[in-house]
Amino acid sequence: MGDRASVSAKQGSIPLLINGCPLSHEDKSRKHAIDEDFTFQGANVRDCDETLKRSAAAFKTWSQTSTLQRRKQLLQLAQLLRQQEQDVLDLIC
Repeated sequence: MGDRASVSAKQGSIPLLINGCPLSHEDKSRKHAIDEDFTFQGANVRDCDETLKRSAAAFKTWSQTSTLQRRKQLLQLAQLLRQQEQDVLDLIC
């Protein structure tokens, strides 16, 4: 929950997530304000390209995963989202 600490604090910066890893650039030109307390990291062309490459690689594995296993994983995700509903709402609202 360490990565969420900055989001749930009174001020913070929300990073990009690429391959499950937070990414923030030193360059402030891609930082965008949500309000006076929060900013979020915008993507550049390189970030988009990297994300597409990682997504394509992940899809190779996902596409070979059985329907039963996909269902199991999606149900686990749904359960986690329900368990953490208030945290999720706090992040997106």
